[in-house]
Amino acid sequence: MSADIDLSRPRNLSELVEATLQLWARHKSVLFTVALVFAGPAAIVSQGLSRSSSQTGTDITTADLRTYALIGLFTAIEVPLVTGAYARAVERYGAGEAVTVGIALRDGLRWFGAVFLALLLAGLATLGAFCLLILPGLWLAVRLAFVGQAAAVDRAGATAAFRSAMALTKGSWWRVFGILALITVVEFIAVTLLSLPFAAVGGGAELAAAALIQALVTSISTVIQTLFFFDLRARRTQAAAAAAAHDAWG
Repeated sequence: MSADIDLSRPRNLSELVEATLQLWARHKSVLFTVALVFAGPAAIVSQGLSRSSSQTGTDITTADLRTYALIGLFTAIEVPLVTGAYARAVERYGAGEAVTVGIALRDGLRWFGAVFLALLLAGLATLGAFCLLILPGLWLAVRLAFVGQAAAVDRAGATAAFRSAMALTKGSWWRVFGILALITVVEFIAVTLLSLPFAAVGGGAELAAAALIQALVTSISTVIQTLFFFDLRARRTQAAAAAAAHDAWG
């Protein structure tokens, strides 16, 4: 079977967007379903907890703190599952392998521990940097943006994924920051606009819509982030090959 996408070549932003939309369109049933299974429940719980929060004005109660803690817990479970499942799915598409919903879900569960630990290590390191100063924290957050993908694709432990992510983003900080910031803004706007019609309805319709909308946006944004990871790998591979050729002729 021929590869669905060439992961060995670098892409600029417009090419990343085009490749994302094409890959998602070809495999939307699998990608959307996986996002719905992993991100849907978290979206429903987060929406329900946020709606029932007793926060008023600037006062934060104990119940509000419990709400935020639960939302954080569900996010901490969802993100590694989605990251691992999509990283392996895109890698399989690049290798010409067939990917079913079952395969993608199993990959997400199989690599959950490695991805979770890698993201946890990156999060703690970034938090420590933020505690020192904001700029070092932001710098490190960008340098470690792909630690989850590295853990899943390289089948590496947390520390190895940490080093791999740092190597991938070396010399590309501003490009990585700009593209990821754009993805984050577009994702936020999309979720907000799509959710507006259901906010006035409330009830079960709002919760169901939250799951579907979050699954849709998560599936597309995670595909482009994963392709961005492979773009950085391709650039690093090309740079290493060019350096080796230069040394050989030098």
